[in-house]
Amino acid sequence: MLVRPHHVPLRETMLWLEPHLHQLSARILEVGCGQGHLAAALAGAGHDVVALDSNEEAVAATRYKGVDARLATFPDNLPERHEDPFDIVLFTRSLHHVEDLDAAAAAAFSLLAPTGIVLVEDWAWNIIDERTAAWAYGLMGIGRTAGLVPQGLWQGGNDPLRHWLDEHEHHVHAIAEMRDAIVKHGKQHNVSITEETTPYFYRYFCDYLANHDDDGAAIVESVLAAEQQMLNAGAMAPLGWRLAATHKIGCPAKLKGMALRLSPGIEKTKPDGPRPSGF
Repeated sequence: MLVRPHHVPLRETMLWLEPHLHQLSARILEVGCGQGHLAAALAGAGHDVVALDSNEEAVAATRYKGVDARLATFPDNLPERHEDPFDIVLFTRSLHHVEDLDAAAAAAFSLLAPTGIVLVEDWAWNIIDERTAAWAYGLMGIGRTAGLVPQGLWQGGNDPLRHWLDEHEHHVHAIAEMRDAIVKHGKQHNVSITEETTPYFYRYFCDYLANHDDDGAAIVESVLAAEQQMLNAGAMAPLGWRLAATHKIGCPAKLKGMALRLSPGIEKTKPDGPRPSGF
């Protein structure tokens, strides 16, 4: 039963992870754990989880949930080499913020067990188009009118697409950059890369509805359903992106032959400019 807004995206991420959790107790490194909802769910399912975040409050919140959470800026502060390797290194909406993608990808693969996998769940901010931006800002406008979204936020004006790009260009990595780094180092480990697109915009509502419990969860569910319908109809660009780097040799049969699914426009031009440190 869903009782809080964050349970909706948590469920969606867990459904994606499920086929990759072959062991009853996998050793998992989550990079960018945030408030620890996913790390706690994985630990509660019997997995050995180490969660990293560069934010002290996030680490404290995750530790409070009973998870081994550590204050770290990946890949500068890695788990000690004497620790057991990881079956999964998981980037949950954090890789786009990591300053040195090449170093991050190299570190991720270096921390894996021989048949371990790298998983990335992130957002495809740079493939947004005019109709997607108009839909997103329009929906947030309704949220403001209803008192769910703070006034002054998500003011797209007459050009929501330009406003979106101005907010995000030069601050976060694009999908192509993240993919290239994983592919480059994945080749050295004989991995197969699979990708898929997924809804993402509904996640924005979770922070605004954090104190609305059941009603908030129902609203997030409705936004997710609307976004999925728009994607199914080809009426908007998919803002969510997932990647799995699995070993070609020794990986479970159910992972072999997974289709590579890329959305149109996912290879748009990479942005230039400085990156923030940490995630």
